Amino acid sequence: MVAARELERGVPADRIIVMPTVHTAYWDYWSLPLDLIETPADGRLSLGRHRFERHLAGMGDFFGRLEDGVYKNATERYRPGLSLGKHDAAGAIGRVIGALGDDDSRRDYVTVLFGEPHVVWRSWARNLFNHLEYTDYVSIAPGDVVLNCGVHGGGEIPYFLAAMQGQGKLVNLDPLGCQYVSPYTTTCLSTHASAGIELAVALHDQDGELELPVDAGGMAAGGRAGERIPGLVHRTFPCRRIDAIVQELRLDRVDYIKMDIEGAEPQAIRGAAATISRFRPQLAISIYHEHRHFWEIPLQLFELCPGYRFFLKHYHFIANETVLYAVPSERPIRPRRSSISLALEDDCVGASSEVARSKWSRLWPWSRSAT
Repeated sequence: MVAARELERGVPADRIIVMPTVHTAYWDYWSLPLDLIETPADGRLSLGRHRFERHLAGMGDFFGRLEDGVYKNATERYRPGLSLGKHDAAGAIGRVIGALGDDDSRRDYVTVLFGEPHVVWRSWARNLFNHLEYTDYVSIAPGDVVLNCGVHGGGEIPYFLAAMQGQGKLVNLDPLGCQYVSPYTTTCLSTHASAGIELAVALHDQDGELELPVDAGGMAAGGRAGERIPGLVHRTFPCRRIDAIVQELRLDRVDYIKMDIEGAEPQAIRGAAATISRFRPQLAISIYHEHRHFWEIPLQLFELCPGYRFFLKHYHFIANETVLYAVPSERPIRPRRSSISLALEDDCVGASSEVARSKWSRLWPWSRSAT
């Protein structure tokens, strides 16, 4: 309430108030109904698996549905690693796992690639109250220059601005600019207008124009350039390389690049090669938009970023929202925090899950503890 009253009076130029947004990502802790969470006598927070299944069924067929009272998962939302049979799966995934910098990252990677739905739910619930997407492992400080690639609702923007404390620059890059950001984010941006730059561009490895499909919610499918997708609007946008943008803005530093651009990450990374080489920024790159991105993007960054340390975290109850973090050796690593645990109360692991995962557990011992 104090923060709300301060916002009504106006926020001083040297301050920014950060409050949880009421409407935010449907998979994070602000959107999980509190009446689903139970506190047993021992004080542990718990989430019943079947109650959670009913909650998912109420969110639409995208995740699954109830049939005669039994929840049926939309299996295509899980286990992307099983699509690798005709590729060099073991070699590619083994290289990624070998380069990840901690057991938590390795466990998340194996879980999201091969875990059955309730295994992924359990991993998500365990970390639910201990993270903020795009901010694990990396540090943003006053005066930093941040490239926020992919905006849409802009839920991360208030936290970036808070860390910057009104100093430095936040460059927001999205084909649709900031027109879909929440009112709260708009307030934060207007409070520190001098720190924010908005560019309505699609990011790629070339400069010119791209035709992209756009859904009703305002998400431009960056990785589907030129495709005709029934039911979606198709619009032409200017496309730019990050290297060209950095040069035009005359940026003399880039400290952090966050990238979630709906499948165009490999192209945008190629278009940022000179910037990454010159400034060695911290990176938070989404790797989930296509199954092959789970290994192709890490391998791409391993080659592009010598002297970096790599980590990974998964933020969703399906395979989406998996972020690869890259931190140069000369910068500190902000470790994961884990102080609140929400247990999914169901220890049943289906036999099919064990069969599918057994060959991976022989190669990588971290997969044995992924459940």
